[in-house]
Amino acid sequence: MKLHYKGKYDLHPESLPHGEHMPGAVKFKEAEDSKELAVIANVLCLVIMVVLAVPAFIRCGKYIRADYWQISVGCLATLLVLFPHELLHAVCFRKDVYLYTNWAQEIIIMCIML
Repeated sequence: MKLHYKGKYDLHPESLPHGEHMPGAVKFKEAEDSKELAVIANVLCLVIMVVLAVPAFIRCGKYIRADYWQISVGCLATLLVLFPHELLHAVCFRKDVYLYTNWAQEIIIMCIML
């Protein structure tokens, strides 16, 4: 594995490295642009949240107590493990891995060249 840290991502997909398409490869069905992908992801997340909220409300009954300290620590811990998490993905690949970050928007992008 060869990790290439490329610095800040400029939010233009054309600036990401890409390899040649293999002959006979089948293209994945995917969203046309990032806005369509965001809508699909947000709708899917809302459905999952509603489905998981039902057992939580049933379990808690009428009394729901929110511990804001635990919620805050949980959110912070998620952000702290984001970068090491992506590095673990990079270790799993044998060839070149390009890593971009944009901390202002909490984006980490990893391109894997096969």
